[in-house]
Amino acid sequence: MVNLNGRGRNYIFLVFLSVSLIAIIIARLVAVGQDGQRYAEYQKFVYAKKLTAENKGTEAEPIFAELLKKYPNSSDLLWYNGTCLARNGKFEKGLEYMDLARKAYPDYVTIPSYLVGYGQILYEMGEFDRAEYYFKECLKYKDEDKGGHTKVAEQYLEMISLKKTHN
Repeated sequence: MVNLNGRGRNYIFLVFLSVSLIAIIIARLVAVGQDGQRYAEYQKFVYAKKLTAENKGTEAEPIFAELLKKYPNSSDLLWYNGTCLARNGKFEKGLEYMDLARKAYPDYVTIPSYLVGYGQILYEMGEFDRAEYYFKECLKYKDEDKGGHTKVAEQYLEMISLKKTHN
């Protein structure tokens, strides 16, 4: 067994402490870089959502596609991409992405904005019976709805009712 004196123990402790500090600094620098990248990607997502809301979906589509390559299971990305595609007239593709969003986050079926969005796409496709189902499901969450989605659902249900009576 090695017998270390006070000076030797202090030297070993200082080496251990120095190596630990260097490791912590390197880990922090790597983490800061990753945080910066994630924040930049989040900003892209926010920008694409804004473009979609402004009916500039053709500009938003490539941004969503780029982000989905990196985060293919992100329910929010899938949902907003589906919305964007539907607003660009690509209804079938929009529904596919909204279905993927629902698989990634099954609770979407309890969110009024999702139910109305899904119903609106079906309505635009002329699938009134299926759309009616989603609008009625939306009404079940009237108390939790803070965005007026249940009112939109009621308007669509009224339009579907009129279509049914005139056919």
